[in-house]
Amino acid sequence: MYLIYIDSSGTPSIKDVEDYVLSAIIVNENDWTYIDNMVTDIKIKHFPNIEPSKIEIHAKDMVNKENDFEDLTFDQILSVLHN
Repeated sequence: MYLIYIDSSGTPSIKDVEDYVLSAIIVNENDWTYIDNMVTDIKIKHFPNIEPSKIEIHAKDMVNKENDFEDLTFDQILSVLHN
């Protein structure tokens, strides 16, 4: 079995000047636990005082230094991506 994660960004209207992106990633169920553990490790490493299930990693938040990323420097934010 495969698990599919789908996410969108932007507004799906042709009249908007903003681009709309729909993306997906397909993961074999045998690999899901490994990937989930890697993501959890990243959250624990960079946000040790926050429960990993409470952290959402969004590029918009990273770029705008919002939510969980508001107190991090840009170097710290980049280190999340280069884990």
